[in-house]
Amino acid sequence: MEEYLIVKQKKKAPFIIGALLLLIALGYLIKLALFSDGIPARYLKPILVTKISSPNVLKGIGTIEPTQRELLSAPLKGNIKALTIREGQAIKKGQVLAKLTNYELEQDIHNASYEQLNLESQVAIDKSNLTIKLSQIKVDLSKAQMALQQQSLELNANKVLLEQGIISAIRFKQSEMLYKQSELEVNAKNDELGLFKDAFDQQLIALDNKVNIAKNKLSYLQRRQEQLTLTANFDGTVSQNLAKLGQAVTQGQSLFELIETDNLLAKIQVPQYSSTQLKIGQKADIVTPSGTISAKVDYIDTVIRNGAINVFLVLNAPPTIMA
Repeated sequence: MEEYLIVKQKKKAPFIIGALLLLIALGYLIKLALFSDGIPARYLKPILVTKISSPNVLKGIGTIEPTQRELLSAPLKGNIKALTIREGQAIKKGQVLAKLTNYELEQDIHNASYEQLNLESQVAIDKSNLTIKLSQIKVDLSKAQMALQQQSLELNANKVLLEQGIISAIRFKQSEMLYKQSELEVNAKNDELGLFKDAFDQQLIALDNKVNIAKNKLSYLQRRQEQLTLTANFDGTVSQNLAKLGQAVTQGQSLFELIETDNLLAKIQVPQYSSTQLKIGQKADIVTPSGTISAKVDYIDTVIRNGAINVFLVLNAPPTIMA
């Protein structure tokens, strides 16, 4: 038994020696790797490295909408006698879109014009009569003044004759009474002239007011007639045309819808996870059937609706609209 154990112990010795040699070799390799300055030549060969980066492109769908929209309605009832535009047509500010006619208004204008002419003629006659009457009063005053002067001369002459005993006292009293009567008549004519002058000025003002009222009435009716010519208030396009030539329309009936093309806004929906990649002023391209339009981000609505957010873009140049 003792002999068997000795034999077994002798057989383990080679394995221990082999393990020690392996550890020594491994330590040597580690030392070479850590402390050696030499790098194998195959690792020193330069390698060309290219940087490939693709920008993040955010895509969305939406519509281009005008910032200004105007709905034109019929200012009065009537009929469309001229229609110069069609739906989708480009228009300029001040361009005539349509003309309406209102027969009642035309008749009112005709009557008002006739009344104004008649009134102006009548006022001219009244002013002439007033002037004639004023002149007549002045003439009567002059006559009365001349009669007073004559009576004054007669009174002075009769006074001398009375002192000389040529005429009687009764004759002198008669001439004195005639003088006083002429004096009263002169005073009355002066008062009449003063009163008439005041009335004359007031009557002229009243006559002028009558003419002005007639003119204002005609001008008002003519302005209403001018409203029957519908024009564009800005450059843009006709987005909707509800009018037809010869059509009878009522007051307030919608006829045209105009949109301004100089100031357009694009409303784009993009996925909600893109909100962190957007910023105000960021450049964008809007792809339309007519071509690509450059734009920039104007406003970001971060409220999530159906998994998307709304981004509003302002166009750098309005799209070309063919007339």
